[in-house]
Amino acid sequence: MSFNLNIRSNIQLTQTLNPQDVARNLCNTYYGNMSTIGVNSVANLFEPNACCNYNGIEYIGAASTLTKLAENGVTRVTHDRLTCVYQVLAHDSLLVQVFGIAQGVTYLGLLTDIKSFSETFVLTYRNDGRLYITNHILKFL
Repeated sequence: MSFNLNIRSNIQLTQTLNPQDVARNLCNTYYGNMSTIGVNSVANLFEPNACCNYNGIEYIGAASTLTKLAENGVTRVTHDRLTCVYQVLAHDSLLVQVFGIAQGVTYLGLLTDIKSFSETFVLTYRNDGRLYITNHILKFL
């Protein structure tokens, strides 16, 4: 299943039975926060020991991956032309893949080059009824 996404609001992730709603809520929250609040604002969506891969290098924990963006001076990332595809993996997990274009905003408000990207998330429900990102792959194309 897939859908095109226009980011309109910041929606908190909560347990739902509809995988499309879960995928849409993830995208609205994740990309909405990245573009308005900043890169570090999405760290709480990740499980602390999430397995993350940034441009082919594996890291444990979202902080390591988000630090890679900050090392380049990027504080916020804007996204456009997002397309999301998703698939239920098990009764408690959902695979979400997003394609689009991204542009970083630096500390000084300067814009970086526009890049196409592919981003993959595995979301898993935990005992508290919330979804967390347990696996994450970000690749700039």
